[in-house]
Amino acid sequence: MVVRRFAAVLGGLSGLLHLLMLVHGPLGVGLIMAAAALACLPCAGHLWRHGTSTTWVTVGFMNVLMVVLHLGILYGGSHASGAPETGGLDLGHPGHTHDVVSLALPVHGLFLLATVIAGIEVLLCTVGFRQLKRRQAVAALSAAGEEELQLCPNEWIENNAAPKLSAPT
Repeated sequence: MVVRRFAAVLGGLSGLLHLLMLVHGPLGVGLIMAAAALACLPCAGHLWRHGTSTTWVTVGFMNVLMVVLHLGILYGGSHASGAPETGGLDLGHPGHTHDVVSLALPVHGLFLLATVIAGIEVLLCTVGFRQLKRRQAVAALSAAGEEELQLCPNEWIENNAAPKLSAPT
């Protein structure tokens, strides 16, 4: 539950970062940021309430996609000056800051922060999905019969082994 709730908080933070970036750049970038925020916030809510395998996979996939896109935008090419290509997004360069919703934070820094958060979420989704599958496997075993869980491995093998072939007498 701790992993699920932490992933949900990071998902909400991702949505918030996308909303902060909403007012930056051309209209197309703003629409992309709004769509990303609309995708992050409901998934964060789903994770907070109940982490189903579909939710874990969806959030994990979205965050892998976000990391790939962010890294592609940040480091996709270079200008003649050697600065990273930003794919048309005016993300700034070292020493240059933009005011984003009354916060004096560099847009490039917000973009990097969102990338790091997405990377952490990928790891959390992997852990959360594995925990969920492990719990489901234990529940299935206990549903198969409590007595089987209480047997030692040798007794279980003896009870469930195929009948031995015996030589004719």
